[in-house]
Amino acid sequence: MSTRLSRGEMVARLHRAMDAAGSGLSPERTDFIESLIVAGELVVAFKCLATELYEYDLALAAQVFSELAEVGRQLRVADHYRDLLLRSARDE
Repeated sequence: MSTRLSRGEMVARLHRAMDAAGSGLSPERTDFIESLIVAGELVVAFKCLATELYEYDLALAAQVFSELAEVGRQLRVADHYRDLLLRSARDE
């Protein structure tokens, strides 16, 4: 069983994934996702980020993917959104 992530760790992992996506995320989408995080809407931020990664075919390193997938699992996000991340995972 995994250790429960703190809200701060979840936010840090969302930020790492956003950073890893780099310029593939537009500044507007980055700002929007960040506004959701600041508002405490981590589930919505996760869904938005997963969708963006999928829609723009943005690859994440395996470690970043794993960290982000764990955030989704702990937030109890629908499998559909976590499955979108599978398409964004790549080997380091």
